[in-house]
Amino acid sequence: MVGGHSKGGNLAVYAAANAPAAVQERLIAVCCHDGPGFDADFFDTPGYARVAPLVDKSVPESSIVGMLFEMREHVEDGYTIVSSDGASIMQHFALNWQVERGEFVHAGGLSASSRYLARTINGWMAKFDDEHRRRFIENLFAFLEAGGYDTFGELTSHWTQSLPVMLAAVRGIDAEDRDVMADVLKGFAATAATSVIATKQ
Repeated sequence: MVGGHSKGGNLAVYAAANAPAAVQERLIAVCCHDGPGFDADFFDTPGYARVAPLVDKSVPESSIVGMLFEMREHVEDGYTIVSSDGASIMQHFALNWQVERGEFVHAGGLSASSRYLARTINGWMAKFDDEHRRRFIENLFAFLEAGGYDTFGELTSHWTQSLPVMLAAVRGIDAEDRDVMADVLKGFAATAATSVIATKQ
């Protein structure tokens, strides 16, 4: 069995798909816990095709990281959608996932905000090459850092203060990226606002 969480989950799938055939024959499961996906070329490789039936991907109901590079029309098909005690991006941390009797507690499906972010980011990424995608991701995290908080948890808790600062920083990038970056940041804010409302109920 091979597996991991976040980037570790992505690496587990990559390693399994690129392992020699003799090693692949020994695999019984490949577990990816809220790890980002891959581009279409990777999914078309013979190595991935051999291990695809063994891949078990689990994501929280408001997944953000695990939805990156998920190009399928119905992104949650075949996934385990897990209930989480975390709010917004804090759902990514596996210690917030709910477990009963040694099994994940299943959620009803991905949240509307998770679907929105997946469509926004992945739809944009599908249009550009790897170098452009790299710059976009680097810019995204630079703008998140511009919000002035050290952790995603703090950022989520102070969206009303940090969002205007981040949106102002977005104005300095290329016009072709500006609109989608603003949509992504607003999507994060919407996710945070929904989580705050749910917490108060």
